[in-house]
Amino acid sequence: MITDTGEILNDTQKKKKQSIFDLTKFINPGKILECGCGSGFVLEILSHHFEDSTLLGIDKSFERLEMLNHKHLCNVFPVQADITHIPCRKRSCTAVLFISSLHEVFSRVGDEGVYQVLNHIHSLLEDEGTLIIQDFLKPPPQQVELKFKREDARKRFIRFASEYRVRSIPYEETRFGVKLDIGDAMEFFSKCRSISQNDWEEEMDESHYYYTQDEFKKMADNCSFSIVYTSLLLGSGEVLDPLSKEMRWKFSLPHRYIQLVLIPV
Repeated sequence: MITDTGEILNDTQKKKKQSIFDLTKFINPGKILECGCGSGFVLEILSHHFEDSTLLGIDKSFERLEMLNHKHLCNVFPVQADITHIPCRKRSCTAVLFISSLHEVFSRVGDEGVYQVLNHIHSLLEDEGTLIIQDFLKPPPQQVELKFKREDARKRFIRFASEYRVRSIPYEETRFGVKLDIGDAMEFFSKCRSISQNDWEEEMDESHYYYTQDEFKKMADNCSFSIVYTSLLLGSGEVLDPLSKEMRWKFSLPHRYIQLVLIPV
């Protein structure tokens, strides 16, 4: 018998695959880069869809690239490199993808670093090339209340607010919880299931909800890209459902992820 958690995870994987497949119509065959490819979930899909193309998977983690290698995808070539310094010739790529990886650039080097990376990507793309981004979507500012059912949940939030290093987390304590911006609440949700101390420390340096839709538009304009396609995606219950045992909230995100297809101008 499949557990509820198992059903959620299986459904999540199906949705992730479909979301990537939906983007393939915007990709021209040729040299295709995925920046921050990890162990190759996206590249495995692209490899079968673009059998005659050359696919480069860029990641700084040797261990993850080894996992990609073991998938034996004949047209995929792992490249160990930092995605802030991509080793490719100018005007040589038909598509560059950042699938749940651009937020890592922002976490490390902020707006300026994101703009530098995208300006570099601009120089790598052919005239008809596309830049594809799929990442978390920060909601517009809104004050919300988070109520704690357990004291350890309150302590975990206080620890998050005091130790998070990407930005300050302003909040107001209430009788049963805290009031804060919805973006900060979602950031907390993304961190508070970290089990090990190492995971926690890594998450304290990472921002998932970094740009609103308007801020993504500003990013594109500043880096000489035009957005030709936007899709807003719903989230699954994989993260939030377990937290309902420890906290209560009445707010929700209409969309948790954004997909963008951009062309150089």
